[in-house]
Amino acid sequence: MPLQFFLDHLTRVKEIVQGAHIVSLPSLTVNQGTGFYSKDRYMVEKWTLFNESWTFIAVLDGKQAKLWINCAQVTNNFPVGHGGTAAANFVLNELPIALKNSIGATRPLADEEIAQILSRKILALDDQISDGFTSLFPDDLSQVSVDDAARAFKDPSADSGLCIEVLRAISGTTVAVALIDPSNVVHVASVGDCNVCNILLSALLSHNLLKQLNFATNSCLRG
Repeated sequence: MPLQFFLDHLTRVKEIVQGAHIVSLPSLTVNQGTGFYSKDRYMVEKWTLFNESWTFIAVLDGKQAKLWINCAQVTNNFPVGHGGTAAANFVLNELPIALKNSIGATRPLADEEIAQILSRKILALDDQISDGFTSLFPDDLSQVSVDDAARAFKDPSADSGLCIEVLRAISGTTVAVALIDPSNVVHVASVGDCNVCNILLSALLSHNLLKQLNFATNSCLRG
């Protein structure tokens, strides 16, 4: 894929799907074979806020493929796609801290306020990923040469050869979050083709969906 074509493509590919940014890359060849392996992430934390107990639960789902991108001088075999580890690791490191700080800053919080905090913090992390990537280039992409873009993508110290801002943007992750407040009310949020379920322990295991799936219109983001 010529790098100039990629630069031109950047000016028009970003879209919002269910509140999440997408950077799609055209003309990629996927070597599927046996190259897929689980890169899921999860976390459970107990928080004590105002002498009351909260539980934070998060699951991030990713199947990682090996993709080749040939961008003129830039040729790399690196992990990318739905659930890529760079985005998943970033969200898992940042989201619990952001939520805990916001919830611990005000008391009491109504259910609607907790829902707003969940939404704001998830979208803020998405914006950080998007802004980090676009910050590699000037606002006017017409002034960016192929050589400039190749240099902007590269990080010789990284195993992939690409800088972390690129890896976060072209990978991705689903996010399913549950917050259990001191009154045992469960507040849930999700992005992507993941969901939060209430498991019913009975003679036959069953479950109730606590919210609807967010399906992206871009088929490459669905695992």
